[in-house]
Amino acid sequence: MIQPRVTIPMNSRDQGNRGACVAFSLAGIKGNLSNHLLSPEYAYLAAVHQSPTWTPNAGLDVRIAIAATRMGLPEDHHFPYQQSEPGLPLPVLPTGVPLHGPDLALAALDLNKIKQWLGLGRPVGVLVSTTQSFMCPIDGVVVFETNVFPGRHAVVIVGYGHDQSGMEHYLICNSWGVAWGVNGHAWVPNSYLTAHASCIYGADK
Repeated sequence: MIQPRVTIPMNSRDQGNRGACVAFSLAGIKGNLSNHLLSPEYAYLAAVHQSPTWTPNAGLDVRIAIAATRMGLPEDHHFPYQQSEPGLPLPVLPTGVPLHGPDLALAALDLNKIKQWLGLGRPVGVLVSTTQSFMCPIDGVVVFETNVFPGRHAVVIVGYGHDQSGMEHYLICNSWGVAWGVNGHAWVPNSYLTAHASCIYGADK
C-alpha cells in the first residue's frame, strides 16, 4: 500500500499502436498546466516535421519534440488524434488556432527535482526502459526488475509517496489507456527510476 505525499490529477489517454508516447506526455504536461485538453497529434506532427530521419512507428526524439512544441499546443478538438501513422506528404499543421502550455525544459534524472516540480503542482515527463513487470502492474504497482526491453517509453510522473517500509514510490500516468494499472496509473519504486530512467522534462519556470 502506497501512502501518497503529492498527487496531481491527470487522465490517462491511449496512444494505440503508434509510437506517440512522447507526444502524449507533452500534451499531458502542457494540458495539465494550462487547464486544456491538448492535441498529441499536433505535438507528434510538429516533431516529425523537424525530424529529417523520422520513419513511421519509430517514435520521436524527445529533444526535438520539446523544441517543436515550445510555443504550445492547440486544443485536441482542433487536431484530433489519429489511430494510424501519417503518410507522405505529411499533413500541414493548422494555423490560426490558439496554442496553450508552457515551454518545457529537459534535464538529467534527478529525484529531488522531480519532487520539487511535483510539489509546485507540475507534472514531470520521464523516459524509461520498460520491463515485464511494467507491462502488467500488480495492484497498481510495478515491481522492480533489472531486465529491460529495447527502446525507451515516455510517461508522466504525477505524484510520489512511500510504502509501509518507507521506500519511495512515484505515481506515473501512462498512455496505454485505462486498462493498464489502475485507470492508466501505477506506482514505480525509486529504484526503477534510478536504474531505468534516462532523463526528465517539465516546466522549470
